Amino acid sequence: QIDELIEQLGADRLLFGSDWPFYHQAATLAKVLIVTEGRPEARNAILAGTARQRLARTEAGVNVNRPALPSRNPIQESRLPQPS
Repeated sequence: QIDELIEQLGADRLLFGSDWPFYHQAATLAKVLIVTEGRPEARNAILAGTARQRLARTEAGVNVNRPALPSRNPIQESRLPQPS
């Protein structure tokens, strides 16, 4: 799936993240390293470059085109206990 995202969106639009502490960081990192083997530009962008660019823009006060947050979260709402 990571490879498809790189092809469809470009590595410069992806950031590395993990589900730590629920899922070990090494497994998530290994997936990125395997997919980007032989593609140093993509690896650098995903693991550090994109984040550096975004943080630099934020510190400079430049709008980083944040998507609007939904007013309601259907996932959380579906997990709420329902009255009997």
